[in-house]
Parts: sequence; structure tokens; C-alpha cells
Amino acid sequence: MSVFDLSRWQPADRIEELVNGGNCDGVILKLGERNTKTGEIELDPMFITHVNEAVRFGLPYGIYIMSRAIDAKEAMEEAEWVNDRVAELLNGQEPLLGTWFDLERPEVKRDGIYEDIAEAILTMRQWWNDSTKIGIYASYSYFENFLDINDMVINNIPVWNAQYAPVDSMTQNYPLVKTVLWQFTTHNDYQDENVWYGW
Repeated sequence: MSVFDLSRWQPADRIEELVNGGNCDGVILKLGERNTKTGEIELDPMFITHVNEAVRFGLPYGIYIMSRAIDAKEAMEEAEWVNDRVAELLNGQEPLLGTWFDLERPEVKRDGIYEDIAEAILTMRQWWNDSTKIGIYASYSYFENFLDINDMVINNIPVWNAQYAPVDSMTQNYPLVKTVLWQFTTHNDYQDENVWYGW
């Protein structure tokens, strides 16, 4: 499957454009992120529009939160916020293409990040009937430098690997990791494209 991820940077008609282009099988939508000035987690201003368009065109979708968690408390706050938004905006239905913690901001490039995010993910699983569709988005180098890949295998935490390279090194070098998505290129207007491998 060819899957695109969208946020406030994509216009209201982008999903329609992708569908009409004939190569869009699903979308991953930014749900929100923490405002660095207020500390509040805010809904992405295009989320409602994009999720309604995904539903209108019958596309499976996933969601992600841009994590800015500086500690375990903030990671759990993010998990609770996502849980509440899914209940409020998605009728409590877990997205088919998963729920993802996006780990690319400077705040999450730190020691201890894996333990904090993994605890949040495993807690969310309990809330969501032992879901195995809550995972981590990060660059390949981030997985190698900041995350505990062996523990991810043990706990079956899914991976969305961002690596703009000829091959997906995650699937090649870590075949036991549950790699679900590979983000391999960016088009115009900050439009990322991903290969969906499946659950």
C-alpha cells in the first residue's frame, strides 16, 4: 500500500488530489502536539478536515501525535490526550492504520525517552483492549541511538521508520522488529510518502 501522512501543512483538498492521482491507499493524520509556549497539547488545525475527507473517500487512516515529552509524566499526558481525542472525535474507534508517537523533536532526543514512551504505549494498550497498533515513528538513526530495539521486539511495539534511502534498513537489519511503515520520500509541499507493509 502507498500511504501518505498529512498535517496542517497540507490543504483541505489534498486527500482528494491524492485519491484522484490513483496512488493513495491510506493516510496517517497528525492529531496534535504540545504548544511549547503554553504547555498545552493542541489539536492539529487540519485534523478534522483531513479525517472527514479520509472517511468521505473510504480510506483507512491512522493518527500520530508529535511528542515533545520531556519526562514520563508528559509522555503519559500525551497518551491520555490521544485517548480522549479518540473517544471524542473518532467515536472511540481505534484507527486501522495505527496510533503513533512521532519522535523527531529535540525534546525527545534524550536518555530515558524509550522507557517513558514505552510505558505510555503499554498503558494505552490496556485502555484499548490490548491493542498492538500503537507504535513509534522515528528516523532509522534515532531507533539505533535512542531506543531499545530488543525491548521493542519483546513487547511487539510497531515501528514506522523514516529513512530516505534506497532500502529500508530497519527491515533488513532488524527483521524481528514489527516494521509496519517505511517513509521513503517527500514530495512537493512537504508531502511524505510511505510504504505500508501491514500488521
